[in-house]
Amino acid sequence: MVLATLRVEKDRSNAGHRDGDREHSLDAQRALENAGDDYSRQTVLDITWGRCGWLVTFCVGLLVSALIVQRFEDLLEHHVQLSFFVPLIMGHGGNTGSQTVSTLIRALALRQIGQRDLLRTLVKETIAGCLMGALLGLLILLVSLVWPDLGLGVGVTVGVALPIISMWANGVGAFLTLMADRFKFDPAVTSVPLMTTIVDATGLIIYFYIAELFLDISDNAAAAHAASSSTTRVATAAATAAAAAGSGAAKEVGKALKKMLMSPPPPLKRAAGGKGR
Repeated sequence: MVLATLRVEKDRSNAGHRDGDREHSLDAQRALENAGDDYSRQTVLDITWGRCGWLVTFCVGLLVSALIVQRFEDLLEHHVQLSFFVPLIMGHGGNTGSQTVSTLIRALALRQIGQRDLLRTLVKETIAGCLMGALLGLLILLVSLVWPDLGLGVGVTVGVALPIISMWANGVGAFLTLMADRFKFDPAVTSVPLMTTIVDATGLIIYFYIAELFLDISDNAAAAHAASSSTTRVATAAATAAAAAGSGAAKEVGKALKKMLMSPPPPLKRAAGGKGR
């Protein structure tokens, strides 16, 4: 009888779990249905109208990125190697942010997170982004040590910029996704283009300001070293010129003395009386 009672309780527990899983699946299905209109019923014009506005925003963001590159034109002229990593900086920010948006859209659809988890989600995603960026930054720093044309200053710049940009991209992606869900926008359509626009422009600003910081320090050190080397060369050249001038003067004096000793003595003048005899 005890065994029968245990079996009945176990069956009830399993049935409760199955009912909970069924309700969870139904909630996820309802969330997916409420996330947007049925794609099978959308026309080409509906798709174009729903996406075109955000693509225009993305285009404006690219224009802002071009203006930012123009702002740091002098820095790029003096350090051309920085331009090698501009696609990496923009692509990395967009990729990490897109991963965050996709992950959170799935979590929202499955009701794994909600609006009450905003702060916890932001902290989790920013820390994860910082760690991922640090790993990639360390890889770029190691590459700069074996790439002679790159330079250690550029490697340090990229290695420091990647964790900051990755952390920023993850935070922006998480915030925009949760805000889109809160205000009943489609996160898949709105979050990714808006996040990419923001991260591309701000990521370049972060990258170039870090470059100005580290490369200015290295340039000042190189300028001080060049100035000291130049001073040493000038002093050596002055001493050499003085020695050459001294040796030339001594040589001229020696030539004059030699000429005086080898010249014949002047003829003596005879007295007036002797001439009359």
